[in-house]
Amino acid sequence: MSGWTMAIHALRGIDLGLPAGAMVVLLGVSGSGKSTFLNIMGGLDSATAGQVCFEDLEITS
Repeated sequence: MSGWTMAIHALRGIDLGLPAGAMVVLLGVSGSGKSTFLNIMGGLDSATAGQVCFEDLEITS
């Protein structure tokens, strides 16, 4: 399938707010965006659209 491009919206529509000190578990099937979410939140990857904030600080750019 050379030459094909397919957009994948792994984190479309995600809006997550957590209180300080919260313990969270991420569950989902393979390919659901768990690693993508963690990589973006950890600054290892960049979001192609939208906004990522941590403690009222935008980390998207």
